[in-house]
Amino acid sequence: THQTLYRYVTAGLIEPALVTESGQRWFRPEVVALIRIIRDLTQGSYTLRDLKDTFFQDKNVQRLLARR
Repeated sequence: THQTLYRYVTAGLIEPALVTESGQRWFRPEVVALIRIIRDLTQGSYTLRDLKDTFFQDKNVQRLLARR
């Protein structure tokens, strides 16, 4: 949903590739895969803070996805 994506962006977990003049956010395919990973982990016992502190400290996940 829009609210979920907004939370992920404001938490610093994902970044849109483009934001249009009307405010629409466009995401690269690898970010869509990352969104699915985040969703699955948050449905478990992880919070967004946990994810950021554990997996996104050095943006390792984004670098790995960018190499795909």
